[in-house]
Amino acid sequence: MLYLADRNILIDQAINEFNPIENDCKRIQGKLIKKNGGKVPLSSNVFFAIYQAVAENKNRQYLATDSEDDSLTAYYKQYPADFFDLIIIDECHRGSANDDSSWRDIIEYFSSAVHLGLTATPKRDVNGDTYDYFGEPIYEYSLKDGINAGFLTPYKVKRITTNIDEYRPNTHDSVDGDLPNKVYGISDWEKTITSQQRHELIAKTILDNINKMDKTIVFCKNQPHALELKLAIDRFKKVKNPDYCVRVTSEEGQIGRDYLEQFQDNDKDIPVILTSSKMLTTGVDAKNVRNIVLTATIDSMIEFKQIIGRGTRTFEGKDFFTILDFVKASDKFYDKEWDGVADVVTDVKADGKPKDDVKEVKEIDPIENLKEKDDEPKKYEPINITIKGRKLKVLDIETSYVGVDGRPIATQEYLEQLIGVLGKYCQNDEQALKDAWANPQYRQTLLDKLEEMLSFGQNIDNIKAIFKAKDSDIYDVLNHLVFSKDIITREQRAVAAESSEFIQQLQNAKAREFLLFVLDKYKKDGVVELEQKRLPSLVELSGLGTVSELANDFGGMAQLKESYLQLQREIYR
Repeated sequence: MLYLADRNILIDQAINEFNPIENDCKRIQGKLIKKNGGKVPLSSNVFFAIYQAVAENKNRQYLATDSEDDSLTAYYKQYPADFFDLIIIDECHRGSANDDSSWRDIIEYFSSAVHLGLTATPKRDVNGDTYDYFGEPIYEYSLKDGINAGFLTPYKVKRITTNIDEYRPNTHDSVDGDLPNKVYGISDWEKTITSQQRHELIAKTILDNINKMDKTIVFCKNQPHALELKLAIDRFKKVKNPDYCVRVTSEEGQIGRDYLEQFQDNDKDIPVILTSSKMLTTGVDAKNVRNIVLTATIDSMIEFKQIIGRGTRTFEGKDFFTILDFVKASDKFYDKEWDGVADVVTDVKADGKPKDDVKEVKEIDPIENLKEKDDEPKKYEPINITIKGRKLKVLDIETSYVGVDGRPIATQEYLEQLIGVLGKYCQNDEQALKDAWANPQYRQTLLDKLEEMLSFGQNIDNIKAIFKAKDSDIYDVLNHLVFSKDIITREQRAVAAESSEFIQQLQNAKAREFLLFVLDKYKKDGVVELEQKRLPSLVELSGLGTVSELANDFGGMAQLKESYLQLQREIYR
């Protein structure tokens, strides 16, 4: 098998995933081939390479510069054409689908192998049609599906509106240049106009809306913008470590690579915040990213998907990630292309006929491509503005949660829908909700219904956060929403159940000890410990014997199961 990608960082990540069979894996690298007398490695079953390491020097404009494997001497031709049975092409929407690409030569040389393309952002255009080469997908998996299955992390969106989103020149402000008198919108910031005061407002708002040690990526307009926001965050940060916030762009070179590696290391706390522009939109697998900050408008749906994807990696203790949107980029969540297959896009001339000279849009290379700028070419420098006579401030922060269709809906709308579904389910009867929740079978039926209608599971932690109820049972939050009852903690419920007559009258010490053990698990981990299927595991974890042995202490298996159910009725009494 050959695993192909166009970036070293993608190959590094793939090799890490194949770690269980690392002794059967081999990386194809130009420098290692040269050390081996120009001979390619053969003695493995799984090979990894970036295109640049094995390609020939043809149409080089489609290849990313790579400092380690820049020879482009067609090493792939040293392998027999039928050497590989399977070739996996990562990020296959890039050069492999380009008819004129040297990358295409490699996979066509190994034409007898199965070609499996992987991409989260397939594309259809004149000179690079992923579907035309690979065919229709054999397997599709939407972001919504990934979140619901637990393979990806759900998100919430904070849309931030300030009183400087729009700007019109006035006689009070200081303007460093000739600025036409008109209204400038969000898309003009850092392109036509700029202001240190706006940078500082954004920096303070970021710091106010994240936990200070939560890893965060700030996506900026360009490299100067990334530097300005890094400096602004430095001015207001509470953590004094000089590397708390760093800029990672092509200008940082090896320093930037080192910062990124440290950021991706889940055992390291510093750096916490990265500011960047295009560099980190793809190919960066940082699992513990808790915040994605958008400070520049995003025109491309592919780029938007890639940026959001930086936050979706799962990590222990990471229940969701937050998108802080200063530029209304989250409008793209409502585009029909957001979580589906894009329509065919054809470039056309003004007369409506297809263009015959369309060039593939070259995507930006990651940190290893240090010779290339990660900005678009600048046509002019933005004009600096100093605001006078008014205080810049945040006007509104609108928080949205994931709806059933995988798109954000406003908090109030989500809660109103939740109240409506719950009220209908229990017929606005508080006791009916309590009885349903106290029975694991009925409780699961209710949770399944909430999941089906409101994607409830992925929003539980967000809902708890609204009511500052992290240590409470979600039942108490729901009961508060529908019936205005006070929210109490799981510990309060456990203490009340422990002192109940049911527990106190138990004569068998082991039986009583087991139920107290279950209460302790509930107190720590919540209602998940009360599922019907958890009973055998709880018996094993308690260390009080096998299920059959413990059943004897309760007077039989039926009595053990009934006591487990009665305990839940006591918890929710």
